[in-house]
Amino acid sequence: VQYSKNTQKQHIVCILQRCEIKMSRIKTPRLFLYNEHGIIKETQGSDKEGFMEEIMSSGYEIAKEKDIRELFDLQLRAFESEAEMIGSRNVPALMESLEENRADFRNWTVLVKRNDEGRIIGAVRFREESDHIEIGRVMVAQEYRNRGVAIGLMTAVEELTQAKTFELYTCTKSYININLYEKLGYRIYKEEQGDRDLSFAYMRKTIG
Repeated sequence: VQYSKNTQKQHIVCILQRCEIKMSRIKTPRLFLYNEHGIIKETQGSDKEGFMEEIMSSGYEIAKEKDIRELFDLQLRAFESEAEMIGSRNVPALMESLEENRADFRNWTVLVKRNDEGRIIGAVRFREESDHIEIGRVMVAQEYRNRGVAIGLMTAVEELTQAKTFELYTCTKSYININLYEKLGYRIYKEEQGDRDLSFAYMRKTIG
């Protein structure tokens, strides 16, 4: 599916590769818009174009393979500050190679936010699990932090998926992250010790 909108500056084209419409068998039949990574948004027939309009008008877009290197560079910069905060470099995002990142890209949908120059300044990845949406790699360029970018990305995922339950995890020492997620309605439901020197807090948000 491809939908484009003329603006004064340029054509903004949002492409979701290999999209398909799938019928839900639960209660009233509903339509779900999928891309190769999983569910993007529940639709109601002719609402598909409105959904695409929603993505573009909000300033977000779905990352494509050409964005992988830029996303990886942002990941290294963004999680370097977390490593400093928790006093350990055993952060999963910092231990991943570009090749591993590229291979894992297809398992997620990545929502990105760009600045006026077109550079990615924030991103979040998500995918549908059996009973919830899994959130991962929430990251914002350091010079754009404390401007609501992370909150905007997280809120956009909720609006796009229209899911009721969201889950994520972060280091138990990542107090800034935990505070942000708690403000968004997430609550810790378990903690686990990692393989190395870090423990992780698993958080969940239920809507409705």
